Amino acid sequence: MVAKRKRPPKKTAGALTKDRVIRNYQFLFPVLINCELVREVAEEKEKEKEPELFISAALKLLSRTKTLNVALCQFQAGEQVGELETLRVLATYYVALRADGVNEPEEDRLRELLAQNASVSAWPLFRTLFAQLVAQANEALPLLPTETDFRWEEMDSDPASKS
Repeated sequence: MVAKRKRPPKKTAGALTKDRVIRNYQFLFPVLINCELVREVAEEKEKEKEPELFISAALKLLSRTKTLNVALCQFQAGEQVGELETLRVLATYYVALRADGVNEPEEDRLRELLAQNASVSAWPLFRTLFAQLVAQANEALPLLPTETDFRWEEMDSDPASKS
């Protein structure tokens, strides 16, 4: 008895499926470039208000080439009483996407890919950093959520250029 070999499906040279395009990108590990812990003391009238947890995320495209695309990703979280942020942890990361040089994504798609990269790679790093800094500051704040359904804002300035 002889087994018949199945032929592999034919490859079409010009057809780019979504899976094939994604495989042409390499997401690079995020790099922490800036971290801050800021404390403010609330006035007596502010202390009567209920403290709330706040979280924000911002993204700024820095460099775009055919082979390497880099963005800044900034997360902020902390506690606010009324309008006053009594505790704020801010961290800025480089997130990057290496492309094959042939299938360059459009700018909107590139921003979406970099935001997804930041959500799945930089956000867990920030959650851990936040928990460590808050614990070292002897504050009792809840852990940040694991979900990453952010409304990404546009960063105003480049925190890496601060001296």
